[in-house]
Amino acid sequence: MEVILGLLNFVLFITFIVGLVKPSLILRWSSKPTRLKVFGYWILSIIVISILSFMVIDTEPSIEDEIKKEVAKPSIEDEVINSLSENEKIELFNLILKAQDRAANEAKIAVPDDYKWEERVDVERELQSKYELEVYKKQSWWIEIYEDVKIANKIRNNISKIGVTSGWLD
Repeated sequence: MEVILGLLNFVLFITFIVGLVKPSLILRWSSKPTRLKVFGYWILSIIVISILSFMVIDTEPSIEDEIKKEVAKPSIEDEVINSLSENEKIELFNLILKAQDRAANEAKIAVPDDYKWEERVDVERELQSKYELEVYKKQSWWIEIYEDVKIANKIRNNISKIGVTSGWLD
């Protein structure tokens, strides 16, 4: 019904514009068509359509609104991050940095040739995943996220973002 009322409003607007240009095209029944009469009829019809829309359009929340409310609930990552104190966030940030540094150093030892940087990056990524998993397993929230590495990585990303924006790198 909203679509029909919207289309009707659109048609009325077009007829209003045409009536302002040439009133005799719109007010065929009037002996003296004027722009003021076109404006008056347009205002009257807008008022009638507004009253109809208030009577017809449903104001109760739809299923789509309920779904949007469900989606708006905080994710498990957000819940975990919000449950951590500032010191716990800093400690986790530092542990993640140490795991990444350790992986980079060990990858450099494993692949010392700088020209094989792609191989070094692959080794570093594998080691980084391994060391970060060790960090995750020591955290109190590891069980809360059902030992899901993807969620843990999202938490890591959020903590890293918080750490960098808060200046914890010093």
